[in-house]
Amino acid sequence: LKPAPGSGDLVMLDQVFTFML
Repeated sequence: LKPAPGSGDLVMLDQVFTFML
């Protein structure tokens, strides 16, 4: 996932998905 700059929520979701995987 490559969230757009300034999207902190998407970054956190990306980290959550990576952790779950």
